[in-house]
Amino acid sequence: MDLETSRAAGPHAVLARLAGSWAGRATLLFEPGIVHAEGPVTGRIELLHDGRFAEHRYTTPIGEAESTGRALIGCELDRRLWQVAWVDSFHTGTSIMLSEGPYDEGREVVDVLGRYHVPDGPPWGWRTTYEPGDGRLVVRHYNVTPDGEAALAVQFDLARA
Repeated sequence: MDLETSRAAGPHAVLARLAGSWAGRATLLFEPGIVHAEGPVTGRIELLHDGRFAEHRYTTPIGEAESTGRALIGCELDRRLWQVAWVDSFHTGTSIMLSEGPYDEGREVVDVLGRYHVPDGPPWGWRTTYEPGDGRLVVRHYNVTPDGEAALAVQFDLARA
């Protein structure tokens, strides 16, 4: 797929749907199914380099602290592969979470998986999805055990601001 085709009806069209200002509700879970904190979230997704990439910037309070984050999102057309580089002030520490996942034609969802290291144990996974809809966007982050079990950790339910 070439870039012009992708912009019209491929992954870069999905990136274009993500662009804009967003506001809504953030939910944080430390254990599966147990909400630790909820609060407002605001953000903006801007297209970069003629629509080749999107940058997501957001701010949300977590408990008494404010959390900010950025994600750079793209799709490598040659391998049909979503790629995301994510950092935030709450989860990633001094690491950059690098994630990848296949672009599935006809599925308008960015779905990627990264890994992070824990002391004295095997790496864990971190799955991230961006699911646009009519005037809405749901961003989900899942913690994935070394055995492959996924549990929702963060969810942003957003509407166009």
